[in-house]
Amino acid sequence: MYEELCNFSVTPVVGALDYEWTFPNGSVVISATDNAAEIALNVEVLDVGVHEICVRTRSIAGYSDPCCKLFLIDDCRPSKIGNKVWRDDNANGIQDAQEPGLKGIVVHLIDALTKKVIETKYTDDQGRYLFENLLSGNYFLQFGFSPDLYISRPRVGTDSAKDSDLDNTNGLYTTSNIYVSANQSRDDIDVGLYQYSVIGDYVWEDENLNGVQDISEKGVASIPLELYDAQNNLIQTTISDKNGYYSFKNLLAGKYYIKSILTNYLVTREYQGRDSNKDSDFSPMLKLIFLIFHFLV
Repeated sequence: MYEELCNFSVTPVVGALDYEWTFPNGSVVISATDNAAEIALNVEVLDVGVHEICVRTRSIAGYSDPCCKLFLIDDCRPSKIGNKVWRDDNANGIQDAQEPGLKGIVVHLIDALTKKVIETKYTDDQGRYLFENLLSGNYFLQFGFSPDLYISRPRVGTDSAKDSDLDNTNGLYTTSNIYVSANQSRDDIDVGLYQYSVIGDYVWEDENLNGVQDISEKGVASIPLELYDAQNNLIQTTISDKNGYYSFKNLLAGKYYIKSILTNYLVTREYQGRDSNKDSDFSPMLKLIFLIFHFLV
C-alpha cells in the first residue's frame, strides 16, 4: 500500500466559530483537528479517480452553504517498458530457442503526444533493454541499427511475448503506441532483425591438377551452378561470369549445397593445401557428373 496525504484549506471566514468538513468514506484525518479552516487527510484507501470534499462554516447565524471541490487520486507508481531485440535467423518473425539477442541496438523511448525522445538505451549482451520509472501514458519506441539488417514481419503467431513489434506505425523503425498504466510492466516489446548472406566465389581451370588456385590459372566462364537447401529444394541458379566468379545472394541463414552438371570438365582434387581460399571445395559424385558442396551460413 502506498501512502497518499492531502491538505485542504479555505480562506478563514470572519465570524466563523468552526468549520464542518465532509470527505470521502475511508479518509483519515491526520491534522490536529477536523473543524479548522485547514484539514489534512490520509486518502490512501481511496480508489483511483475523482472525489469530492466539502466544507461549511458555523456562526451565530447558523450554517453556511457548503463549498465543494473535486480532487483526483492517481496511482503514480512507476511503470516499465522493455524486452529484447533478437537475430531472427530464419526470418519467421518468431523468437526461436536457438536465436540469439543482438547487442548494441539503439532504442529511443518517445512520448506519443509530444513526439519527443524521453530516454535512449542500448541493448545489452543478451539483446535486452529496459525503460523504468515511467508515468502512466502513451509511448512508442524507435530503433536504430545498421542498414544490412532487415525487419522481421510483425505480430506473427499467437504468443505476443515471442513475436516482433516493429511495424513503422509512428515512422521508420518505430512501434505502434504503447500504453502503460500505473505500476504496469510491458516486458513484451520485442524486435526481430535478420541479415541476408551470400555464397559464392570462383571456378578455375586447374591446369596442373594440384587442387590449388595458382597465379597463372584462369577462371572458367559459363559453368552452370544450382543452389539447393537442406530439403533439396532448388533455391537459385546462376552461371560463372567471364572471369569464373559466381554468387548466390539474398540468402537466409541455413544449410545449403551447390550442384553443377559438367559436360567438358572433370573435378580437381578437393581441400588441397592449407589456404581454404585457394583450394577446391567440390566433391566428385555420381561418376564425376555432379559437383556437390555442403555448407552452413
